[in-house]
Formats: sequence, C-alpha cells, structure tokens
Amino acid sequence: MASTLHRPTLKRPLQAVCQRRWAQVHHVRLLATSQTHSDVIEKYRSKLEEKARLEGFSGIDALRNAYADKITAQKRRDQPPPPQPKTPKLQELLRKPGPKPQTDWYTTDPVPEKPLFVPKAQIQTLDQIIDLEKVRNLPDDELAALWRLRYSKSPKNVCAVIPASTYKAMERVAIDVPRFIIPVPCANNRGIVTHLLQWMIDRPTRTSTVIFTQLAEFKARREFALPHTSITHYLDLMDERGIVLMQGQVVKGRGITPNDVHWLTMCMQRFYGSWDLDSEREMSPERRERAAKRRQIMDSFSRGDAGFKYEDLLNEIMTLGA
Repeated sequence: MASTLHRPTLKRPLQAVCQRRWAQVHHVRLLATSQTHSDVIEKYRSKLEEKARLEGFSGIDALRNAYADKITAQKRRDQPPPPQPKTPKLQELLRKPGPKPQTDWYTTDPVPEKPLFVPKAQIQTLDQIIDLEKVRNLPDDELAALWRLRYSKSPKNVCAVIPASTYKAMERVAIDVPRFIIPVPCANNRGIVTHLLQWMIDRPTRTSTVIFTQLAEFKARREFALPHTSITHYLDLMDERGIVLMQGQVVKGRGITPNDVHWLTMCMQRFYGSWDLDSEREMSPERRERAAKRRQIMDSFSRGDAGFKYEDLLNEIMTLGA
C-alpha cells in the first residue's frame, strides 16, 4: 500500500510568522546628547530664571547673551581633538610589503641609521698598541716590519702599511660611498658570495674602521647582522710619516678564510683607492678608464638607481684577479 506524503502543517498562526518587530538599536551616547535646546531650557527654566534674577538680568535670554562668549569657549573645549595624521613610521608599519624581485642578488635598500656593528668600544688607539714615541723615528722598513711582526702570529689577523696618499684617496671616496658590496669567488668554482662593507670614520680617535658582513647575513638579520671581519686604519703617523697603519681581525666561526679577507681588502683598495693623487699623473689611459668605470659603479650603487648592474660589478671584480 503506497504511503502518502503529508505536508507538515504550521503550528503557529500566519500572523505570528509575519509579525513585524519595531525594536531599534540606538547609540546610548546619541540618546544622551540629542535633546533639543528647548527641552533643556524647559527642564531648567526655574533655575535659570532664578539665576537671571540674582544677577540682575531681565530674563533667560538676557542671561544667555551675557554668557554667550563663555558658552562658545566651553563648546570648543568640549569638542574632541581632530584626528592626527599618521606618522611616517606608522604608515610604514601599515604598508603591505611589496613582492620581492626575481633576481635578488644584492640590495640597494638604505642601511638603517644604527650601524650594523659598533666596534668603537673595542677599538684601541694607536698609542695603546705601540709606543708612539719610540717608533716615530724608526725607518719606514723597520716600522713596517715591526707592525707586521706584531700580527703575524695568527692567520685570523690582517695588517698592512698603506701610503698616506692611497689612504686619503680611499677616505675621499668613502665619504661619498660609505657602503658597497664586493663579490668573492668561492674555492673550486663553487659560486660567488657577496659581502657588504661599511666605513666608519672616527675623527676623535684618529681611526677609521671598515666592517665586512656577508650580504645574505645582512639581508636576513638587517641591523642585527654580525660582521665577520673588521679592519682599522690608524692615522696618527699619516701627516708626520706619510704612512697609515692598518690591522684587523677575522671573527672565528664565520666561514671566512684568510684568502677571502685578502681578496676583500684588495678589492676595497682597488675600488676606493683608484684615484691616488700621487699615481694619478702616471696613470695610463686604460687604467684611468677602468678607474672611472669603478667609480661610476660605486656611485650608481650608492644612489640606488637603476643604472647599477650587478653583472658589471662582477665583471670588473673578476678582472682584478686576472
């Protein structure tokens, strides 16, 4: 026997289903402050008339006119302050990061105002390292031998004696280009590792320090990146003897070899010291052209413009080792 389907019946009357509700949600603050001016007058009329009589006014209108300036000033004080414009820092936090470039081999982003590494507390002045009074009159070769002997005990040390003209040329460029990148070829043709260098010149101590950090380390940790090498130039004998003493250390466990440091310091001197005034007069046209090209690459990197090409820098670097 076929079963029949029964339509369920409504247990509530149709009027209940279609019932409209007139309840509304109001803002409490709006209800509290939306009374009309006449309502307020009527509510406090007796008190206002009494105050007008005591102060000698003919009525409420005269009292209100007398207090018009005070009422206006009070309304201004009660108004909420205008919204403040977002600060650049807040806007930066709210801005969504853009997509990363496909070939992210290097970065020209501004380095934070805070240096990557502040070795000032660890820097010794030259008179704390050697007895300046005793070495001032030593011949150049003896002074250079003494300086190198002091730092020859460990392969993690690096030292040099630099002509004053070469250092001055380097410092002039460093003022314009305080940060630069140097590619370093890996052993056994295993690729290229790019390093970031940063100059810090400290006039009171007559020193200048260059710190080297792997670019990948800097991009990953920014201001918390740890350098692997720092070298310091001592300028105490620059004007008197025409030489600048340099020494530095390689941080243990940072994956940097002495050959890498030698390459970095050589490239730094070739790029920053190309315009040695003493040797500029003897420059061949080819050497002068290469020096100008290096400076163009450095300026382009420092400005962060589209003219900087990593391939041009890499080609120029590779010619140094040829």
